[in-house]
Formats: sequence, structure tokens, C-alpha cells
Amino acid sequence: MANKSNVRFIRMFDTHLPGRIPAISSKSDILNAATEAFADRGFDAASVRAICTAAGVNLAAINYHFGGKAALYREVVTRAYESSRSTPMPSLADHDSPDEALAGWIDWYVGRSVQAGLDPARRLLLREAAQPTTELDGVVQSVLHPVYQALEEIVKALLPCDIDARSLKLHCLGILGQCMVHRVCREMIDRLPVEPHIGPEDAMAISELITMNARASLAAARAINTEDSSA
Repeated sequence: MANKSNVRFIRMFDTHLPGRIPAISSKSDILNAATEAFADRGFDAASVRAICTAAGVNLAAINYHFGGKAALYREVVTRAYESSRSTPMPSLADHDSPDEALAGWIDWYVGRSVQAGLDPARRLLLREAAQPTTELDGVVQSVLHPVYQALEEIVKALLPCDIDARSLKLHCLGILGQCMVHRVCREMIDRLPVEPHIGPEDAMAISELITMNARASLAAARAINTEDSSA
């Protein structure tokens, strides 16, 4: 148990609101407030004062808990990465056939993408992708690369065994791009003066369309390869 002097030391850097456990509640409050602030305004525009005010702590609390604004941002982004993995990503091994795995992967990715505007953590990852900070390398290595690798494994299983690396990558990026447009271009899509509105409620229709496009593209690639082989 912390002695009285340690408790007084902690309180110097925490909120003075009554009825709280400073070292536990304030750190969580700061993370939640910072996620909202960084998602809405970005790293540079989100002020330490505004984050502390929203969290109900004094200005010294961020340095005490995280060592500064940059370190806070890193922890917030890391937490956002972890929350983006809350639903397990489908893989080739999870399905009876590569075709089923492709549909499952697209369903999973589209489901995450169309909800991006509703979740501060996902909005933060979207902002990081659109306006990258030094943390973007972490996004690519820890989040996007494993996602891409899972898609590549599925797509490779649906293409001729002698497919070249460039063609494989183009097919993967074509599928990924169709999925990502509903996240990256969400604001633009919502402002298009075209009815009906396409939103989270249309996730299944979006997924089915992308799957149909992907299947057609991959089938065409297989057909071209067959023609070339028989020529």
C-alpha cells in the first residue's frame, strides 16, 4: 500500500476532484480525452490544456503519466491499433475454400471501414493515414502489413501458381482500395449530392459488390492465363 507521502506526490500530478483513485482513473481519462482530441484535431492542433480539461486533470498529469505530449500520442495510437483488432481477421485457414476466405476477408474489412466515423480510435487511425505523423511506420508494420499479408495469401490461392509479384500486388491493392475508399473518402462520399445515402447500414451491400468485382477480376486473370498457356 502506498504511504501518505507517495499519495500526496501522486495527487500533485492528478485531478483534485473528490472520490477518485488518481493513479488509475486519471490515466484512463487522459487516454480517452486524448483519443477524441487527436482524432478530431490532429497532433499539432490538439492542445495539452484542452486534453487535461476534458480529462479533469491538471496540466502536470500528462508529463507524470506519459512523459509528454508525444509519448501520450504514441500510447493513444498504440491503443487505437489494438482496438482495431477487436474482431479477429479472417484468414485462408479459417475457411473451406479460398473463395469463401475472400468473401470473409472483405466482409471483415468493410465492416471496420464503414464504422470508422463512429469510433474515435478508428477516426484517429484514419487521420494518421491521411495526415501521417512519425507513427505511420508503426501503422504500416503492426496493422496494415499483417492485413495485407492475409489478403495476399487468399488472392494468391485464387490466381495461377505462376502469377508474377507485380500482378499479385495489383490485384490485392485493387481489392484493398475498394474497401478503403469507404473509410478514407468518407467525408467526400457523404457530401456527394447523389441519393441514396450510402452509410454503415449498407455494409453488406458494399461487401457483396466488392466481392463480386474481386471474383470477376480474379476469374478474368485465370482465363487470360489459360488462353496464354494454350496458345
